[in-house]
Amino acid sequence: MKPIGLVFIVINLVLAAAFLGYAAHGLATTEDLNSKLDELTEAKETEVAEATGRFTEANTSLTSVKNDRDLLRESRDALQNLVADLESENAELKRKDEERSAMLGGIESGLGDISSSVAQATERAERAEEARREAELERDAALDEAAAAVASQRDAEAQLATSTNSMEDLEVAVNDLRSENSRLETKLQVAEDILGGPVDATSQPPIAGFVTGINNSISPGLVALNVGSEKGVKRGMTFEIYSGDSYKGRVRVASVVGDKCAAEILINPDGVSIERGDYASTNL
Repeated sequence: MKPIGLVFIVINLVLAAAFLGYAAHGLATTEDLNSKLDELTEAKETEVAEATGRFTEANTSLTSVKNDRDLLRESRDALQNLVADLESENAELKRKDEERSAMLGGIESGLGDISSSVAQATERAERAEEARREAELERDAALDEAAAAVASQRDAEAQLATSTNSMEDLEVAVNDLRSENSRLETKLQVAEDILGGPVDATSQPPIAGFVTGINNSISPGLVALNVGSEKGVKRGMTFEIYSGDSYKGRVRVASVVGDKCAAEILINPDGVSIERGDYASTNL
């Protein structure tokens, strides 16, 4: 055999041995890789299972979150509707409050007017009550004066009746008194003309009273006064009669009792009548 053939044979053997070594090494490597692949596959399957579990949990959580989100949206919509309703109610309440405020303003104004009216009415009532009391006092005084006048008239009539036997005797006495008065008036006028002024011919004490009654059935007429002997009145005294600033005449006392007297009318200007309540004084 040629050497070249041996070389090729050796080379082939070497290559075969090398291939076998490489194949054995490759086989061992393949087994290791398969083992590692199995381990990796198992690990990946475990990771996939875990990932699947986590995905399932995440999906469940996502669903729960979506449900919660839907509930929150519903709650939000309900709250928005509630807010809208509350805003509408608040606007209505504001409107009603404004109406109530306007109404209260009107009521307060009305109460002010009523209070003013009540105050005015109270004031008028107080004035009316005061006027009523004054009227009652005046009425009582007038009734007292009327009663006194009636009593005075009765007393005067009784005294005149007892002091004279008949109307003729009274008329004679009155005429005599009138004549005497005319004589005295003439003397007084003469004295006043001489002295150039009025003359106090009687020196009477100052006594004042009021006319409480009038009797014109006997000429020239009799008047009753609410002053008598208790005040110093004496028969024959003269009283000047006034009503305010108006002079109404002169009377002379004909009869006297304790608290009243009857007087004959001496002077009475034409068209002027003496009335109850007129002022009577011994001095001009």
